[in-house]
Parts: sequence; C-alpha cells; structure tokens
Amino acid sequence: MTWGSPLPTDVAVAVPPPRLRARRAARQGLAGPAILGGFSVAWLTLIVLIPLSAVVVRSFDDGLGAFWDDVTSPQAVAAMKLTL
Repeated sequence: MTWGSPLPTDVAVAVPPPRLRARRAARQGLAGPAILGGFSVAWLTLIVLIPLSAVVVRSFDDGLGAFWDDVTSPQAVAAMKLTL
C-alpha cells in the first residue's frame, strides 16, 4: 500500500496559469489591509486633527485682532523664521 495523493498519477490536473491565479487572488481582495488603513486614518484623526482644531478655535477666542497681534509679534516672527 502506498500513501500519497488519492488521484491517479496518469491523470493531469488542471492548474490555472500564474497570471490567472494572481488576478483571481486580487479579485477576491484582501480586506485586512483596507480595514487596518481605515482604523489608522481614524486614529490619526483623533490624535492629530481634533487637538489641532481645538488649538485653532481657542486661538480666536479674543478675536481676530488679538490673534493677528500675537502672530505678528517679534517673538512669533522669530519663531516662524527659525522653524521655516
């Protein structure tokens, strides 16, 4: 008795060509990376954009004139020159 494939050895098994297999795999799709990408974008939104929007909103609490005075002060201009 031999162990191995239950298929007879003289029967050819149809195997799709490599390009067709790759296309079929692409069509079936990989949902994992898409879901992880969505979670990454959501997490970065929570961590970066929400606090940044809070800073922008709070900067206009005293009005546009006070904001402009703070942004154009010599210390702020020097900080922007150093950064840029």
